[in-house]
Amino acid sequence: MSRCIHHACTGGRATVEAAIRVGNRVHDDMPAFCAACIHNAQAEVTARELREHEGDWDAAALAVLVEEASGTWEAHQRVEAMARLDRLLRQQPDPVVDRCRGRAVQRGARAMTGLSAEQLAMRRTGIGASEIAAVCGVSPFASPIDVWRRKVGLADEEEANQAMIAGIMLEPAICDWYAQEMGGVKLLSCPTMRHPEHEWAIATPDRVYADDARYLVQCKNVGLRMADHWGEDPQAIPEDYRLQIEWEMLVAGADRCDVVVLIGGQTLRIYPITRDRELGESLLRIAGAFWRNHVIANVEPPVDGSESTRRWLEKKHPRIATEIKHEPLAEDPARAYAEAVQEEKRAHAKKMLAGNALRQMIGDADGVTGAWGKATWRPNEKAAPAWKQIAEHLGATQEIIDMYTPQPPRVLRVYPKKEK
Repeated sequence: MSRCIHHACTGGRATVEAAIRVGNRVHDDMPAFCAACIHNAQAEVTARELREHEGDWDAAALAVLVEEASGTWEAHQRVEAMARLDRLLRQQPDPVVDRCRGRAVQRGARAMTGLSAEQLAMRRTGIGASEIAAVCGVSPFASPIDVWRRKVGLADEEEANQAMIAGIMLEPAICDWYAQEMGGVKLLSCPTMRHPEHEWAIATPDRVYADDARYLVQCKNVGLRMADHWGEDPQAIPEDYRLQIEWEMLVAGADRCDVVVLIGGQTLRIYPITRDRELGESLLRIAGAFWRNHVIANVEPPVDGSESTRRWLEKKHPRIATEIKHEPLAEDPARAYAEAVQEEKRAHAKKMLAGNALRQMIGDADGVTGAWGKATWRPNEKAAPAWKQIAEHLGATQEIIDMYTPQPPRVLRVYPKKEK
């Protein structure tokens, strides 16, 4: 039995088997569990399946194929999908099956998070250390709505990019280097932990001292472009990482955490962080309110100015369905938007003037430098291919090009009334 942590579901307790899926759907006769509980139970089922088929890329390819076939219930599509499944199981060649095998391998590589399947399933039942900055609205990479969507089952866990994969692969080496610098201390890997009182507060520290459970170690791999964010001062770490470390100490009951940063692949810095109990209590209040008011209640967080929120709203409302409507409450944001557009135009003109002055000074050189710093004028690393011209060169008709051209996103424009 899998305990419902939300206490808002009818029945209060849910078996994992209750969330066994049919394609991407859930059984129609499933009890009225909340969205987050359904998602958590599905995650446990997925974790169990991953344990059974770990490293079996044909099984993973089968999962991809079934996923893509879900919803294609017209007779000829079902026959075609079943034929491909049969060829996969018989190890017979098929271009679509081969593509699915490739996507399965790619998905496995990109899904690297450094966490086991069980830890990933557990992560959906609470707020983790890497999410607390987003919940507080100070993360440069995510917003509260990103966290909310994952917890209620509207989005999957973030796929690992190259920087994340590099961090995962280099973590053991960074830990070993740190242990050597500290005189050969012994470190242990950490499981995913829950706060003893607030079960929605979870964390997975990188390492803990073998002889002191209240002493954590967190490793970071930082490229040269981000090195300026990490100062020489022992406490000079970015705010979002500071909140992550505080959350880990809070959940683990630790008093200290050494943040070990490898900068540019060759410089190791150690930032000793002491627990700030007042900060920890503030994080608990913010995260607790978020969990109760948005995750358990399944209520979307209020909009903010993040790119994530814009993408979510575009996904929710991709096209116009009704006529323009009268909305008096829109006056304040409409005025603020119109004023921001004018400020942006003035700032852009100022930027262009300064930029052109620099371009004239640089001329044919790579850049200019001085006591103030440096400025360069270089080509982009890689220009975007002109796909339409490529398609026309290969003989594609305009009809085919239109078929594979996505619908343009909606554009927000504000037209304030002119003063008489």
